[in-house]
Amino acid sequence: MIFNIVLKSTKDDDFSVAESAEEKSISLPPFNYEGGAYPISHNINRILSQYKLSPSEEISDFMNLGLAVYCSDQLISRAQYGFFNWSRHFKLHLPVMNKELWDNNKELVEQLLSFLSGDKWEIFFRSRNNYFNETLGVKPNIANVCLFSGGLDSFVGGINALEEYKDTVLVSHHKGGNSGEKTIQSQLAITLKEEFELKDITHFSFFVQPKKQNENFSGDDNQRARSILFIALGLLVANSYSSKTNLLIPENGLISLNVPLTKTRLGSYSTKTTHPKFVDEINKLLHNLEIENKLINPYGFFTKGEMLQNCKRPDILKKYVSKTLSCAKVGHSQQWYHAVEKQCGYCTPCIIRRSAIKKAEFDNYDSKYFCDIVSNPPSPKKKSGRDLRAFKIGIERFNSDKEKVFFSLLSAGSLPGSEKDLQNYLDVYKRGMKEVEEFIK
Repeated sequence: MIFNIVLKSTKDDDFSVAESAEEKSISLPPFNYEGGAYPISHNINRILSQYKLSPSEEISDFMNLGLAVYCSDQLISRAQYGFFNWSRHFKLHLPVMNKELWDNNKELVEQLLSFLSGDKWEIFFRSRNNYFNETLGVKPNIANVCLFSGGLDSFVGGINALEEYKDTVLVSHHKGGNSGEKTIQSQLAITLKEEFELKDITHFSFFVQPKKQNENFSGDDNQRARSILFIALGLLVANSYSSKTNLLIPENGLISLNVPLTKTRLGSYSTKTTHPKFVDEINKLLHNLEIENKLINPYGFFTKGEMLQNCKRPDILKKYVSKTLSCAKVGHSQQWYHAVEKQCGYCTPCIIRRSAIKKAEFDNYDSKYFCDIVSNPPSPKKKSGRDLRAFKIGIERFNSDKEKVFFSLLSAGSLPGSEKDLQNYLDVYKRGMKEVEEFIK
């Protein structure tokens, strides 16, 4: 089945694609419109109005791209419509201000989306009119915008950015539901405001989530495309401040590279959320679209443990590290096992987090976990033991044949930069895996 994703340019846009036995169609509104019978809820327009944000037309097109890709990924089930229950086929019909400019980058857009989600993407551009006729301007002296997920990496990134540049704003995205994402993000943002004694620190809390309406759009639990929405929201804010304001995406090198731990984990377990190739291609696209804002990951060559060790305000980090959540299954143990602990302890992010906590000697400051994989490891026969088992296999491969490490690194995606950068990626992967090995031991 092929899915045509039609993003409208305005509420009165009558562009459509005919359906057939082989092709279905989904219509989505532009980011600056909410209402109508669309399968999506969001507060983007409300936040723009509240803070008098006026992004450029070029960045508005990128925001629509991120919105459409995320909604497509969430609405269409891989198990039901994917080739071999995995790769889906999307045709995205996107209205843009400068059609010629986007047409020149059609191949790049399709490649980076396929790399991110693992699906086949075909993009068709058409012309639209202006969204914003007036540049309102908000605060031209903002140094950086920092993505703020509520995880440990983003908390360190927020601390460091505020310590170095007081004029940094935070951008979050939450899906709602029972995960408590919004509460965690808001509480940590308030914490930073109080600790740095900043009266005007701004925290943009975006809610964007498609509504799964019927059997045709039953949804998918995968999160592979969420990062392009998060990045688009961050760029929307950054660009509204100035065309020079950069977007920080704090993520440790081991998670960014996300090298498959075993030969069977090249698919859903090998996400490309902040992979250097994906970030580099987004920056290339922005440059080609004449957008000056850039993505920067200051921690691409740091392990998670090294991020903690090099935090510019360890006093704040130690005080609130237990309030951050890194778990891929936040709230799962509470919902299904009535546990007190919010973090499972056995997923890949939890294992890397606990390894980093041990490396930085922050054990006494960390929160509790539902499962302690060291004192009471889950059975290798259970799903809860899957990631620990994969790490043990990956560590064994790493120790037995170091040449394979280099090729495993490239199997997750080609790496941009110089030969020195390539060596740095290799080194941070080795150090990151060593952290995990020491923790498991």
